[in-house]
Amino acid sequence: AHAGTPTWPASTITSTKPERGRKPPKDPTMTFPQWMQAVDRLLETALGLSSNDLADQCWRDMFDDGMPPREAVADIIANPYDHI
Repeated sequence: AHAGTPTWPASTITSTKPERGRKPPKDPTMTFPQWMQAVDRLLETALGLSSNDLADQCWRDMFDDGMPPREAVADIIANPYDHI
């Protein structure tokens, strides 16, 4: 290391580079459980239902693709009976 250049143990450095073919989350500070809470709030406000009341969705894939919660539920709000 150069003089004045800080060094860190490798275990403290995390890559922000997404896996190949995946976009980073739009809000990298939001965890998947927090993202799902936001999805459920939107669903409950719009439809009176939670994600548990709907047919299976690929929620984790949507999160991993960087889709915001509002966008993830947009189709469900527009076509709720396709997802029950």
